[in-house]
Amino acid sequence: MTRRERRGGSPTGPGVGRPRPRSATGAAPPPVAAEPHAPAPPLTIPKPPADIGEIRLLVVDRDPRVAAACATALRDRGFVVEAVDTLAGALKTIERTAFDLALVELALSDGTGFELLRELRHTSPGTIPLVTSSHSSVRNAVEAVKRGAYDFLVKPIPDDVLVESLSDALEKRVFFGGTRTGPLDEFHGMVGRSRAMLELHRWVNNTAPSHASVLLLGELGTGKELVARALHWRSSRADGPFVAARCSGAETSQILREWFGDLRDDAVNAGAFALATGGTLYLRDIGDLPGDLQDALHATLTTRRFVPVGGGTPLKLNVRLLSATDRNLATLVAEHRFSQDLYYLVSSHTMSCPSLRDRQEDIPLLVDYFLARFCRQARHRPMRATPAALALLTEYDWPGNVRELEGVIEEAALRATGDTVDVEDLRLLSLAPVSSPVPTRAEELKRRLKAIRAEAVVELERLFVVRALERSRGNVSAAARQVGMKRPNFQALMRRHRVRSGEYEIDRVLEPGQAGDDGQDLAED
Repeated sequence: MTRRERRGGSPTGPGVGRPRPRSATGAAPPPVAAEPHAPAPPLTIPKPPADIGEIRLLVVDRDPRVAAACATALRDRGFVVEAVDTLAGALKTIERTAFDLALVELALSDGTGFELLRELRHTSPGTIPLVTSSHSSVRNAVEAVKRGAYDFLVKPIPDDVLVESLSDALEKRVFFGGTRTGPLDEFHGMVGRSRAMLELHRWVNNTAPSHASVLLLGELGTGKELVARALHWRSSRADGPFVAARCSGAETSQILREWFGDLRDDAVNAGAFALATGGTLYLRDIGDLPGDLQDALHATLTTRRFVPVGGGTPLKLNVRLLSATDRNLATLVAEHRFSQDLYYLVSSHTMSCPSLRDRQEDIPLLVDYFLARFCRQARHRPMRATPAALALLTEYDWPGNVRELEGVIEEAALRATGDTVDVEDLRLLSLAPVSSPVPTRAEELKRRLKAIRAEAVVELERLFVVRALERSRGNVSAAARQVGMKRPNFQALMRRHRVRSGEYEIDRVLEPGQAGDDGQDLAED
């Protein structure tokens, strides 16, 4: 049960004798409890911020009186509201008008709110939906959030709960920015407006409707799983599960159990291939797949059947397969280290996810995104990066890509003492300031990068020693023991980087010649 569901009301029994609603196409929607209506509570909604323009809100409620009352109260607070009482009316409305927010009742007279959520996700991804219900159902709450709802609110909705939820959703809408037909800078979690990212967005839109397998290539940290999830959410299987499974990092027998499940006490313990039925199966690091697992996967994809480990009835494979790797599968095939037949089965569509150094213009957007997320989670006032910090971050080549940038920004936000992140807050080893102008020739760039990496190694060693001494409060023997080094080797690093242990004693200051806790002269270290 969600936080707001707990605050919104208590569970009620499901209705009886009411026919299950059906959509306009005749398909039966997921089961939804019947919901008697309570009078609409008075609303006190804060006015939208003046600097973001008018906020368009769609209210969908099967009781036209409730929809009208809610719309009137929200209009009084400055929202531009349209209210409808049927699924068909809502579908027609979103065809001609784009909305920032949508307040959608779960049980409608001609369908369900789930159907509207699906349509909003495909036709208006810039709309943030919230779901309302008179029935406190954990199942419905979880399902609504899985299908893209920002929140699940139980009627009657207290004023403070509705205010908080609408405000939070509005904050998310404003934060991501862009247009009502879809945020420009954020696409299913992928932030960026560079040509490389816009091309990736277009490719996802074009490829998602296909049922064919997809192979995602790219370096570590480029967001291959985000792309896979975007393909899932924009496909016809979006209402089904998205299940990720590994291809390495464990014994073959363990991975086979994770994939196919196993037989325990005459019952089948489902694996990833079964759990993903009707949805999408995502295989991480398929380039690291050993030969015996390559054979098992090839047989499964060819026959569309698999058998749980330990026996049992063969199960039908009903998934769309997405795979990812940071290795060059074509090269592995040429070297006879990856099955050519399997390669053809998993790569009907192939896409390379761009590295961060290939879309450096997105770095300021990503920095703002990570800082805003940090501030929101830490309940910190807004922070920004200084121009000098942004210049330094943009010049770095980011071997760890977006994942590395995310870690750098989170650490910098923790280090920063004010509302800005500056160069001194960027503590990672390879983020040394660039003192000379940006290179204009490729050869010069290579020399500069090599020099920066060499400086980074030196700085990493120095920080390694300093942090160990900080933790041990200047006790060299304890520091060496904690990092797993012999004392003479640790002292050699100290001498190389001119680090003196006495600078890190915080309990007492030792005069030259005074012995430390380990009986050694710390002033000589």
